[in-house]
Amino acid sequence: MNIRPLREEFLRGVQAGSIFPLYDELDAREITPLSALRALRPLGHPVLLESARVNESTGRYSFVTADPYLVFRSKGDTVELHWKAAPEGKYGKRATLKRKPLPKLRELMANYRTARVDGLPPFTGGALGLFSYDFVHQFEDLPRTTSDDLAMPDASFLFVDLVVAFDHLADKAWVIVNPGAREQEMGFRKPEQDQWGRLYDEAAERLNKIASTLAAPPADGKLCGEVRGGTPVRLEPFLTRERFESMVRRCKEYIAAGDIYQANLSQRFSARIGDRDPLRLYEVLRGINPSPFAAYAEFGDCTVVSSSPERLVRLRGTIADTRPIAGTRR
Repeated sequence: MNIRPLREEFLRGVQAGSIFPLYDELDAREITPLSALRALRPLGHPVLLESARVNESTGRYSFVTADPYLVFRSKGDTVELHWKAAPEGKYGKRATLKRKPLPKLRELMANYRTARVDGLPPFTGGALGLFSYDFVHQFEDLPRTTSDDLAMPDASFLFVDLVVAFDHLADKAWVIVNPGAREQEMGFRKPEQDQWGRLYDEAAERLNKIASTLAAPPADGKLCGEVRGGTPVRLEPFLTRERFESMVRRCKEYIAAGDIYQANLSQRFSARIGDRDPLRLYEVLRGINPSPFAAYAEFGDCTVVSSSPERLVRLRGTIADTRPIAGTRR
């Protein structure tokens, strides 16, 4: 192993006010994003953000993580925190707060920051997750006309200090661990200066274990959850064909009248998959539609399988570029 930075360099950085992630380069010929996901999946809450279609501008990196130290969920103005790796203390491991979710999320993210390392991909740890459509009510006073039949959180985020990162253009891969992130207690605790040596050693040991796990051969060479015999899965639409076509006609009328210039219509399909593995669904979708913005994430109460062909938000320095997905003329 060739862990960087060295212990002395790391401690000098802490003294100067900078926390650096520990990292080691992997043999990119021996590991893929999917194989890394399978290897880390037993740690819980595995996530894959994958560029399944490599492109210099939109498909360069892939990231795999698991074993979060904090799970963040919100519904309305109620925030639930599950600190899976908190040390013993007065705040415990779970909390329910009456707080605006976005300020609390910002607070948690600001509490632990690591310095950028030249040569590493842009994501080395932090929070990853999703905002639902209903999260719009945190920004706009809009009527609520939908039925909350799924009872899903408005926002779900996993705070992670372990990342396996891939640079497909450079044909490189790294395992990255962030010392000290797990020492926080509900976001309010910071390690003392004399604890950083121990935290470095613990992070280095964890990094070595993860690297060994990734290098171990899989139990078998099969894809996850191979298709077995049984009743075929049937997708059931939420809207009838007649209802959906009526919505399309109304949108075309609005566009022709100049009231809107774009609309994104969608509907929900559902199916009972029984004991089938959702990761197998991702593998099939990836094969049919390789995307530069593919994702697989197990949040505990739900699993997300996605294969998006486009980026909706991109951060350039301190400016967030967004792609408008709908608009109206006032």
